[in-house]
Amino acid sequence: MSTSTVSLVLQSSLLVKAATKEFALKSINALGYIYTAEDPARQAQTVQSMIEHGVSGLEISPAYGDNSNCFDKVIKANIPALQVLRGVDRTGVTVPCLLRSCAWRRTGDRA
Repeated sequence: MSTSTVSLVLQSSLLVKAATKEFALKSINALGYIYTAEDPARQAQTVQSMIEHGVSGLEISPAYGDNSNCFDKVIKANIPALQVLRGVDRTGVTVPCLLRSCAWRRTGDRA
């Protein structure tokens, strides 16, 4: 299943067949995926909740917008984390990025 299809499912698009939607939602639940609707405040709140519940590590696809609150919480909690799908273009971000296209690396230096 493509990421585009999953995105359409998460946005409750009518373009996705019912069987495909059902399969995607079952997979999302089985993987423990949390959709934050591209809202940096909601993402920061979700990250804080996960930290409070003692999560061992995080894989974060940063929401568009100001993510400093989200990543500051992760860094302060000293929890291993990895940015995926897109990276935060912010000086001092110490959360490594999985993709070559991420603008900032572990040290915060430009790639």
